[in-house]
Amino acid sequence: MKTLEPDAELIKDALLNNYYKSRRTNKMFFNDNKISLLTTPKQGVKTLEVFKSSYYLSYVTNDMSTKNIEDNTVKGKNRYRWQAINKFPYILDPAKKINRIKPLETSNFSNHIGGNTIAFSDNEMILWQQSQSAQRSEDLIAPTGSGSLDIADYENNPHKLFPMLREGMERELSEEGTEKNAPIFNLAEKTKIVGFYRWVGKGGLPGFLGVSKIKGNIALKPNSSEVKLFIPETDEIDMKVNTINELIELIDFLFTNEMDNLSVPLYANLKALKQAAIEDPRFLDFIFS
Repeated sequence: MKTLEPDAELIKDALLNNYYKSRRTNKMFFNDNKISLLTTPKQGVKTLEVFKSSYYLSYVTNDMSTKNIEDNTVKGKNRYRWQAINKFPYILDPAKKINRIKPLETSNFSNHIGGNTIAFSDNEMILWQQSQSAQRSEDLIAPTGSGSLDIADYENNPHKLFPMLREGMERELSEEGTEKNAPIFNLAEKTKIVGFYRWVGKGGLPGFLGVSKIKGNIALKPNSSEVKLFIPETDEIDMKVNTINELIELIDFLFTNEMDNLSVPLYANLKALKQAAIEDPRFLDFIFS
């Protein structure tokens, strides 16, 4: 039988521990095949490289880069058997004397691609509150469709970035916006990509951001095993917006009153959505039509 290196043994134990903990607490922790990103999207880059990975591989690279493993039988600094500060993928920017997260090309992490979208139905922004069964962002306010890209999203759209992203986002939107055990159909009439971010708390996990319009004759019904409808606790704001200015006001309200309750993907999406609304309002006309 092959003997694992010390770090690999720790990683294996951490993975198994999270697996059994997830089962005890009814959280979802499946090792699905994922599509991962090897190229950092930036101006001038015309081709992005991707590769096949898995959810577990991202857990033992991206997720574990922000965790510590301690030996509770040892006191002092020697109690750490695994320290995030030694594993996190950052580099020093000597010009600005700050640390920066490593580019995807050199991080050596799995970096499976996240995708989330904020959906509008009859001009109303629909957001969910994650259930406690979520592996990430439990109990937090989340986008209407949020998850990661599967291999099938790429296989259905080989060498086509935006169609692949839209398919993944709309799949997540349809899964979370359909009643439990009901047949799942595509709920989105149209989806546009509004941005890209990297999740520092997950070792720089990459994610694309979208905005969707729901088909006119469809009412979203949250999958109760995963999410529930987010309803503001105040009458000061309406989730329904009829103009770009009202959209910006709603986003500012969420930042001011719900900041501590926003999931990281939702925060990133709202930031990108606000920037698009300010810089190119006509780009978002479709959500009001």
